[in-house]
Amino acid sequence: MLIKDWILCLICVAVMVFLVCSCEWTVAKYSNKWRILFLIPAITCTLHFILSGGEACLLGAYIGGFVAGMGFFFVNPSVRKKSLAVALILCCLTVPVCYCSNGYRKPNYVADFEQGFASMKEHYSLSEYKEVDWAGLYEEYLPQFQQAEQEHDEVANCIAWNAFCNEFYDAHTGYIPNGNVEAVTQAVCKRVMGNDYGLATMRLTSGKYVAVLVEENSPAYEAGIRTGTVITKWDGNVPEEWQEVCAQRMGQCMTYENRENQRFYESCFLGGIGGEQVTVAFINEKGKEETVILDACGTYYERFETMVELLTYKEPKANLSVTQINEDTVLLNVNLMQFDSEAMNSSDYSSVQTAIREQLIPYREQGVTNLIIDLRSNGGGSSKMAQAIVSLVADGEHFWAADGAYQEETGEYEILNSYTYTGENLWQGGEIVVLVNSGSNSAANHCMSALQQLKHVTVIGLTEPAGAAQGVVGEPLESGQLSFSGTLVLNETGDIWIDSDATGEPRLIVDERVPLDERAVEAIFENKEDYVLNYTLEYLEQIK
Repeated sequence: MLIKDWILCLICVAVMVFLVCSCEWTVAKYSNKWRILFLIPAITCTLHFILSGGEACLLGAYIGGFVAGMGFFFVNPSVRKKSLAVALILCCLTVPVCYCSNGYRKPNYVADFEQGFASMKEHYSLSEYKEVDWAGLYEEYLPQFQQAEQEHDEVANCIAWNAFCNEFYDAHTGYIPNGNVEAVTQAVCKRVMGNDYGLATMRLTSGKYVAVLVEENSPAYEAGIRTGTVITKWDGNVPEEWQEVCAQRMGQCMTYENRENQRFYESCFLGGIGGEQVTVAFINEKGKEETVILDACGTYYERFETMVELLTYKEPKANLSVTQINEDTVLLNVNLMQFDSEAMNSSDYSSVQTAIREQLIPYREQGVTNLIIDLRSNGGGSSKMAQAIVSLVADGEHFWAADGAYQEETGEYEILNSYTYTGENLWQGGEIVVLVNSGSNSAANHCMSALQQLKHVTVIGLTEPAGAAQGVVGEPLESGQLSFSGTLVLNETGDIWIDSDATGEPRLIVDERVPLDERAVEAIFENKEDYVLNYTLEYLEQIK
C-alpha cells in the first residue's frame, strides 16, 4: 500500500475517533465553528482523489469520509455516533482490501505499450531502412508487459522496454520511467546483472577473457586472481558459451547502439553469472590452469558501473575549453553540443566559433601542430553547433546534411532540403584527431562524420560511437517517456545518414581502434589513466 493512501486512511481514522469522543459536547455548540471538523474526512478524500488519482480499492475510505460528514448536518449525538462508526469501519476495511486485491493501484503497463508501440509503428522514421517486423515485435513483447502489469512490477516494465528499444539498434530509441529514474535504473541493473564474486570480466581484442577490478582481500584475490588474469572457464563453461546469456542481460538493462558496441560490452556481464557460488578456472602466475569456488558477496551492478566509468573515463574539463597537452598538441573538449540559450533559440552559433577561435589562434601562432577534438561521452544537442565547430577547421564549401522523406510509391528516400557550410581552415597544415566512445551520440555523430571527411583528420576510439543521426520525437506515457527517431536526415546521395541498418552493424566507424590488450587493462584498471588520450599522443608522435 502506497504511503499517500496510508496517509489518507490515517487522517480519516484519527479525525473520526476524535469526533466520536467529542460529539456529545458539540451538541451544545451546533452553530459554532467546531462542527466543520465533521467535513475534514470528506475534504481529505476529495483532495486525495484529485491529486493522487482515484483508486477503486479506496472506495471504502471515500464513502466513509462522506458518511462522517453527516455530522455536519445532524445534531443528534446518536446519529453522529452511528455515522462515524460506519465511516470508521469502512476506512479500516480499506487497508486489507488494498493489500489483498490484485487490482490495487494497478499500473497501465499494457496500455502504455500499446500506445508507445502504435506511435512508433506510425512515426518511426527508420522502419523501412531497418526492416522492422512490427507484428513479430508486438507478439514477442506484449506478454512481458502483461506479466509486469499483473505483478505490479515497475522494474519488469522497464526491463521489457529496454529490451524492446534495443531491438532497433538506435541510440535515439529509449525509455525513461517517471519518478526516481536513478532508483528504478539501479533496481533494474541489480535484478538483471546477477551476483558479485569480487571481480569483473572483460574480453580483450585478442578474444581472451580477463578479470578486472579484483577486490583485494576477496576470495578471488586470495586465490591468486588479479586484474589481467586470464579466465578460462566460468561456472563450468568456457566464456564464449555464456555469450547468449550475457547478450540477454545486456539488452535488458543497458542500451547498445550497434552490434560492435554490443559485442564489446556483453563480455562484461559474464562476471555476474552464477548462484550463491560460482566455479572459476583461470591461468595462475605459473601459467597453469587453476580452479576456485567463489561465494557471492553482493550484487554485480556496483562493480559493473565502476568498470564502465573507467572504460569511458576522461579528465573533467569545461565545455569548449582548450588545454595544451604538450608543446605540439592542444585539446578542444566538447562535452555537449549546447552553448547558451541565445544560441539555441536563434540557431546562430557564431558565438561558439568566436569562443573556440580566440582560444586556438594563439596556440597555432606559437607553432602547435596537433589538435585533438574530444567528443567522448558527448550525448549530442544542436546539429547547428556541431556544424559551427567543423566549419572552423574545414576548408572550402562542404555538404552537411539533408532533410528527407520516404516515398512509399517508389520505396526510396527523397531529399527535401540540403544544407552546406563553408570552412575557414583555421588548422591548415596541422593534424586533427577526434576522440569518440560509445557515449558519443546524435549531434556528436554529425560532428565526427563531417570531420572524418576532411584531410589530416583521424578518428580514434576504444569503441565505435553510438551512430545515430535522425531527429528525435517523444511519446509521453502514463509510466514514463518513450523517445525514438521520428524525422529523416539523409546524406548527399539521398541515403540514410550515419545510422546502422537492419543488420545493426555500425556505419560510422573509427579510423584507429584502440586495442584492448594487457597494456590497456593495466593502464585503465590499475593506474586509472586516460588510456585513449595517452594512446592518441603516442599515435601523433609516430606520424610526426
